[in-house]
Amino acid sequence: YGVSIFEFLAKYLPPNNNGLGVFFTSIHTLGFIAKAAIVVGYVLYLLGLTRFAAMQTNAVAAMNIQKVRTAVIILICCFAAGAIFGILFSIPFIGTVISLAVWIATLVAYFKMKNAFGVLMTSPAFSAASQKGAKKLRYAAVCNIRLMLMPIVVALIFGLLAFIAFAFLKGNSNPTWLLYVGGFVGVAAIICALVFMFFALVYPFIGWYQIMNGGPGEDSM
Repeated sequence: YGVSIFEFLAKYLPPNNNGLGVFFTSIHTLGFIAKAAIVVGYVLYLLGLTRFAAMQTNAVAAMNIQKVRTAVIILICCFAAGAIFGILFSIPFIGTVISLAVWIATLVAYFKMKNAFGVLMTSPAFSAASQKGAKKLRYAAVCNIRLMLMPIVVALIFGLLAFIAFAFLKGNSNPTWLLYVGGFVGVAAIICALVFMFFALVYPFIGWYQIMNGGPGEDSM
């Protein structure tokens, strides 16, 4: 969804805006490769979760790991649909409906992950180190949720700026401050997206490493 952020911004940048428009537009070409790689990664993730869930002796921990597993299955279906049927998304109305359905399903999956890891990060079946790992995994899910919602937030902000420009600044032919605010919002969105992408990518590795090496807690039965 970091790719989607840049694709969203590319739509609202002039093609020759200091090369930024060209840079963001070129990211469109990475969409299929990125989604295909994500599908492969989540399939491997699913296999690991299946084995890890089978190892659990604590019913609550096992149930929440199964919830994460279900969320991963949903994500695999969503990203596979995006990679295989991406051309359908460009069809008017039908593409919009499919895109919205995939977006909602993906958001639901990340919320399921966030809630499940939220339980695991305080589970007595996990050691203190494993709980810290679950906390990082929860934050990674939160970052993915923020990445998904960011285009909506940015669109609302730009919509508000456009409303101000047309409704209150009709007589002002050079609302320079408005352009600066719009530029600041664009740059801030890029920085936030990069930060969230970093944690969404790195924290799952660190979190699972801590869980697998932290061992079970005192209440593992």
